[in-house]
Amino acid sequence: MGVTPFSGPLVSYGLTQTASGLDTEHNSQMGPNVFFQGHAILDARAFYGYNPGQPVTTPIKGWFGTDRIMAVDQVPTTADETSIALTQSATTTTTRTITLSSVDGDNTTINVSITRANDGATVTGLIAIDTAMASITYGSDDTISLWSPATSLARCVRIEGSSDDSGGAFTIKGYDIYGYAMEETVVGSISTTAGSTFVLTQKAFKYISTITASGTINSTGVTIGVADTYGFPLAVPNGSRVLIGISSGTQFSTVTASTGIVAASTVATQTSTTPDVRGTWSSTTAADGTRRYTIYISPSPAALGSSGLFGATQYSSFS
Repeated sequence: MGVTPFSGPLVSYGLTQTASGLDTEHNSQMGPNVFFQGHAILDARAFYGYNPGQPVTTPIKGWFGTDRIMAVDQVPTTADETSIALTQSATTTTTRTITLSSVDGDNTTINVSITRANDGATVTGLIAIDTAMASITYGSDDTISLWSPATSLARCVRIEGSSDDSGGAFTIKGYDIYGYAMEETVVGSISTTAGSTFVLTQKAFKYISTITASGTINSTGVTIGVADTYGFPLAVPNGSRVLIGISSGTQFSTVTASTGIVAASTVATQTSTTPDVRGTWSSTTAADGTRRYTIYISPSPAALGSSGLFGATQYSSFS
């Protein structure tokens, strides 16, 4: 039968009444609407939404659910401090390119290719964190294609140094879960008498393209991996919009709404040093490869426009 698009809004009603309560139209069979395979919110961004006249085989993306969207249903891997880059010297007073891992790690898969969302081009040679983003497809042509909550976690990057690197910085370039370019510059860590220290990115990455060191970096032993800090797949304006559950075996616990949550960045102009555009959550329960994290997000009515669900446009200095 194919896909039947129309331009809403669609209003469903079962009766109408006058001010005095008189029924002017009444449906004796009225009841809840019933939809085969449920309801989803359309990803209305240009690359993923519906465009009139497009072929029936062109995928139409969305998230399953409406008022409470299951955005994450995933078992993240145990945080590995060296999964993105093994221990190496990063000393520089100008700019130095960090050598990224050439083998799959506990948290990472190398040589991943994605379709870049801004122009549809294929990008190769990326490192994916906790597996690449996937979709759940429906129909013989896979046209209806919902984002999979089983692969939707992005993570903040952890950079550890062996010396005082506070006079320099690291710039991470990559892509988010949807294939949009993103970039962050983070000041290097300050070494202490206790040994190595580390810094975390504010932004959560799904794919890593390059990492460079600049300024005065003194560490002869730098390692780069991931942390137990995760990015939300949809913009979270405050903790009251999120329900987080952690399960392990038969045990289940919920996370207090305000614990570890940093709201989506609302800075007028995003830069390489602003927070994540959809917000992050730092878990006090370390991932161990068995614990399942389930995150439900309730979007506000004001966020249901073409981009409100996804926050501000990611900052990047590259495509």
